[in-house]
Amino acid sequence: MAGNIRRHVNRATDEVMREYERLRQQWPQIKQQARQKAQDAASAASKAAIWSFVALLLGVITAAIAGRIGKPDGYDIEDHDLR
Repeated sequence: MAGNIRRHVNRATDEVMREYERLRQQWPQIKQQARQKAQDAASAASKAAIWSFVALLLGVITAAIAGRIGKPDGYDIEDHDLR
């Protein structure tokens, strides 16, 4: 009985050690892949932020032009009390 338990423990220990060694050897590759994915994500976020800014800027310009075009004739903001 004790011999059987010892074999199971030894087998489990060997399996854990093999897996640990395999992962230890793969760690540099895993770390490099993670860094690359992080760089890709940062690049994508940066591009999204730039395009969002461009879109907002175009929206502001469009709103200003539309407001200017849609202003009633003879309307002057200085003639109105905005308080």
